[in-house]
Amino acid sequence: MIRLAFIINAFICFNSVAQNQLIGVFEEERAPIAESELRYRFFEDGTFVYQYWDDVGDYFGFGSYDLDSHYINFNYIDIPEFAKSIKIISAENNDTCSMLHVLNPLMPGVLWNVSYQITNKDSIIKTGKADELGFVYFNLDSNQNITVYAHFENNPASFASYAQFSIKASDQPKDFVVYANGLMKSTSFIQHKIESYPIKINRKGDTFKIKINEEWTWYNQIDI
Repeated sequence: MIRLAFIINAFICFNSVAQNQLIGVFEEERAPIAESELRYRFFEDGTFVYQYWDDVGDYFGFGSYDLDSHYINFNYIDIPEFAKSIKIISAENNDTCSMLHVLNPLMPGVLWNVSYQITNKDSIIKTGKADELGFVYFNLDSNQNITVYAHFENNPASFASYAQFSIKASDQPKDFVVYANGLMKSTSFIQHKIESYPIKINRKGDTFKIKINEEWTWYNQIDI
């Protein structure tokens, strides 16, 4: 899994309150008619996800971040090739059914909402959903396929994370691990770079602003 452990021992002071970590999803304040959207998702292990959308395309970045007394430092890492498209790994098992688990290699701690259809040609044989841990257990007859749909429910349309794939029947039950990032095929991935910006965080930690090109931009927490 892509995840960087990062020890943060700096403090950000805003309204006389110390803040050394950001947690959750923060969205840029923008005009109602704006044709763009920018979002940061901060994790407890000191990593972050950057997503930007406008009328030109989608952009995605991942890395670690740290805070000092006045700055936030974003360290973007190169996205490995396997994480840029759907990858299905399978192995035969000795159970009576097959098992499938969908993982996001770019955000391992975020569970997909997974549903599926088992079909025979144009006929739907069965529909269902993954269990609370994200696992799907199924059996396929020789002429059947399973089509899996995975998405994040809390994402707006501009950042819709969505993946779909199908698996054919096999002679032996198998375990499937599927890596799917859910991003548009046209998404541009930000490669390794370091960015540093002045930052101020409010006392609750649910709002912050960073200074880019001499202008302050506010970001509000929309999800934990």
